[in-house]
This record gives sequence, structure tokens and C-alpha cells, in this order.
Amino acid sequence: MTDKPHWAPPQKGYQKFAWVLFLPCDVFYAVFGVLIMFHPIEEFFFALGTFLLVSALSMLIVVLGSFRRGKKWAWYASWYHVYLLVPLFGLGAPYYWFSAFAVLAFLSLLGLLLPYREFIPKNTQTQIQDYAP
Repeated sequence: MTDKPHWAPPQKGYQKFAWVLFLPCDVFYAVFGVLIMFHPIEEFFFALGTFLLVSALSMLIVVLGSFRRGKKWAWYASWYHVYLLVPLFGLGAPYYWFSAFAVLAFLSLLGLLLPYREFIPKNTQTQIQDYAP
């Protein structure tokens, strides 16, 4: 059963499958988190790796569950994919990781902006009037 009201237009293919763009991001965050978790030099990297791993797994649950079904709160929560890149850029990651982070930023923004009209409709007043008894 779908959560969409009867007046909602049918989804386009790029809106329906935009959640797939988040999967490589979450997998990368999880793998990167595990890799830096066991960094032998500083204890800080263990905390950062654990943070990335837990964040990736929780966002994977949101994307595979509610974002796919078109829940509005899941679209807002998925902005966390973009915010997760800020500490990675800010901590001075090596330059060879920069291209990977740029690809993740692009995929995350694309996954958020493609289904934009599905989560935030253009004409909310008209839809509310049509739905009201």
C-alpha cells in the first residue's frame, strides 16, 4: 500500500529510484568508518570511525525504509548525507580522498534534488483544497 494520496501525480522513474543514489554513499561511509576505526596512531580516529559507521547504518535504514516510501521526514533526514561530509572535509583528509568526497557530495545532492517535487509539492494550496471535504 502506498502512502500517497489519491491526488498525487504518478512518480517519474528518476523520482522513484533516487534512493539508489544513497546506497554507494552509505557503503562508502561504512567502509571508510571501519578503515579509520582501527587507525593505530590516535584514539580520535576510533571515535570518528565509530561515528561514521553508526551514521552510515542508521541512514541506510532510513533510506531503505521511509525514503523509498516517500515519507517527507525521511527526505529531511537524508540531508544528513551532505552534512556528514563536512567533518570529513574539515578534518583535513588527504588530497587523494577529495575526489571520492566530491563524488559522494554529488550523489547525495542528486539523490535529494531529483525527487524534490515528490516531497515538497509545487501547489500545496490547491491540493489541500481538493482534499478538504
